[in-house]
Amino acid sequence: MPLANYTSLYNLPPLAGIASFEEGMRPGLSVEDCVARLKRHYWTFKRLHEIFLKRLTAEPIYELKMAFSLHAHYCAEHAASWRSRVGEMREPPLGLDECPHEALDLVFTEIVNAPDTPALLVGIYEVVLPALQKALHRHLAETNPLVDHPSIRICRFALIEVD
Repeated sequence: MPLANYTSLYNLPPLAGIASFEEGMRPGLSVEDCVARLKRHYWTFKRLHEIFLKRLTAEPIYELKMAFSLHAHYCAEHAASWRSRVGEMREPPLGLDECPHEALDLVFTEIVNAPDTPALLVGIYEVVLPALQKALHRHLAETNPLVDHPSIRICRFALIEVD
C-alpha cells in the first residue's frame, strides 16, 4: 500500500505524533554533525553560566543581580541537558571539556573581560543569545524530527528561555 493511502487505526497520529511519515523519512543531520552542534550548544550554555556567576557578586544593580542569578540557573539546567544528550550519542570520552571551536572561546573571553556592565550586557544579550537562538532554530530545521527527537525537545525547551 502506498504511504499516501495509509490511515492509522482510529486516525491516531502516526509515529506517536512526533512527525508525519514524510517528515520522518527526510534526511537530517548525520550523527557527527548533530553531536558537533550539541557540543556547541553545551559549551555556550556552560560558558554563559560561568560568566553570570563570575559577575553576580560584583554587580551593584539589584535587578541585574537577580537576572544573572536566574539566567545562570537556566544555563546550568540546559548545559546538563546537552551533556546528557551527547552522552546518549557518544561513548566516553565525550570531549565536553574542550571548546568545540576557537571562535567560541574568543567570544566568551571578550565577554568575560568586558570593561563594564553595559559592555557585558551587549556581549551576552545582543551577541551571544541571538546567535544561540539562531543556532537552535537552525538545528530544529535541519535535523530529522523522528531520529533526533530527544535533541529537538531540548532545543524547544531551551528556546523558551533564550527567546
